[in-house]
Amino acid sequence: MAIPKKPATSKAEDDFIKGAKADRAAATDTATAPAAMKDKSFLLKIPYDLWDKARRIAGADAITLHDFIIQALDESVNRHR
Repeated sequence: MAIPKKPATSKAEDDFIKGAKADRAAATDTATAPAAMKDKSFLLKIPYDLWDKARRIAGADAITLHDFIIQALDESVNRHR
């Protein structure tokens, strides 16, 4: 039984792959284009009690929990400059 060969890729597929790699490289090169940097997101696991306190404070300040966390992080980072 013969093993099937991988089908040949077309020029368009090769160009697509090369373009995706170039886009990824450009996105990680922040030294040359800091204005092109976009917001980043990641999963943040925090203890329930801390989350609940932050949620209550954000609600009392009439802002979202997201905005509260961004403000708190910004304040902390700026204190350490």
